[in-house]
Amino acid sequence: MRNKSDPCLCGKQIILKHLDKFLAERTLVLFSAEEIEPVHRMRVASRRLRAALKAFKGLLPGKKAKVWTAELSRIGSVLGRARQIDVQIKFLNGYLKNAKNRPRSAYLAAVIQALKKKRKLVQRKILIVFKIFEANQEFAELRNFLCKPKLCVSGSFAHTFDQLRAVLLAKQLDRLLEFAVYVDKPKRVKELHQLRIAAKKLRYTLEIYRLWHGARFDKYILASRMLQDLLGDVHELDCLKQDLAELVLEEVSNFKAQAADVVREVRGLRRQVYQKFNSLWKKFKQQRLWEDLYKKF
Repeated sequence: MRNKSDPCLCGKQIILKHLDKFLAERTLVLFSAEEIEPVHRMRVASRRLRAALKAFKGLLPGKKAKVWTAELSRIGSVLGRARQIDVQIKFLNGYLKNAKNRPRSAYLAAVIQALKKKRKLVQRKILIVFKIFEANQEFAELRNFLCKPKLCVSGSFAHTFDQLRAVLLAKQLDRLLEFAVYVDKPKRVKELHQLRIAAKKLRYTLEIYRLWHGARFDKYILASRMLQDLLGDVHELDCLKQDLAELVLEEVSNFKAQAADVVREVRGLRRQVYQKFNSLWKKFKQQRLWEDLYKKF
């Protein structure tokens, strides 16, 4: 990484790094759907790239930045659904290995097959989205723009970068704490998911700006990642519970008793993970962790 005193050059390098990681997964995501990790890696890369575009938006032409962000959001959405199904299939395969009776084994096998059918449909959407994405040449344009030798010559971005950095971090921390009122409300599924998204965005931005703030950001990066992971597990279990109920209505209606048993177990797991999250949040609150972060930028 170049000298951190030059945010223009650093911003260009960071955006290009995440763009390269995003594009590196293209072939496996499009043509090796049985491998689940490339989808996960591309999805994470798309999030990090969006975070970088926001963190260095002063470098970019406003209208085009919105187009590039919208393209990434569209791709990220379909990758998210693919990832969700991949995780569900992996989870239920684990259940199937430990199933102790034939009716449950038959139910789990039927659900897995139904999910695989849905995954194939999502794979078609991925192919369509990428066909449009590549036809539009938006990210080739982004790369070309960032590689312009005279980008940042004026120095105007460098002069305002410190202020922009503080404003973005404050905004994202405000967003995280906005959803704190739902921490003790386990049934507020949508709001807890929004809290997870806020933790994720804060984490990625802290990681980007660590270059300027150093190790003093590390404990906040770790904290936001821990929240993101636990709330991610809560969200995955919420989605699995909903999808299992829908599959009973659509494709495995002859396994209602087995479906009810598995859903009860999923609810139990969800309660356990939610409690871990709740305890962690209260620990951070006692430490006044987020109030302390406001003082670091």
